[in-house]
Amino acid sequence: MSPDGTWLATTSSDQTVRLCNADGTERAVLTGHTGWVDSVAISPDGTWLVTTSSDQTVRLCNADGTEPAVLTGHADLVDSVAISPDSTWLATTSRDRTVRLWNTDGTERTTLTGHADWVGEVAISPDGTWLATASGDHTVRRWNAETRSSTPSDGR
Repeated sequence: MSPDGTWLATTSSDQTVRLCNADGTERAVLTGHTGWVDSVAISPDGTWLVTTSSDQTVRLCNADGTEPAVLTGHADLVDSVAISPDSTWLATTSRDRTVRLWNTDGTERTTLTGHADWVGEVAISPDGTWLATASGDHTVRRWNAETRSSTPSDGR
């Protein structure tokens, strides 16, 4: 759901993302992924969104459906995405056991490693100083967004 509650985005196994107004009318259908679309996040100001897919890509799109960037680098399906509170960076997780941090211009900031199995979820703190990831290795890691160091904990 957009921050102002006027529109939302849905993902699908049919390789599309649908943008709909809050009243249910369709705004746009986004295509381009070649695998199922796994997750979507809408920027804090509601002007753009990001999607992840089993095709190993991340796509940044404007809220009107135009697509400014396709991010590549993961070696397996991309599970989840979170956008920083200031909208300057985002984090993605993958079955390739990595977390990638990206600038919103499409350039990669860094790759975070440390999980022993797929990484399925990511969340960024409200102040943007840290992020948390959850993995199939039964751990949750808290990462410092600046130093990129992590602290594992038992996620069970």
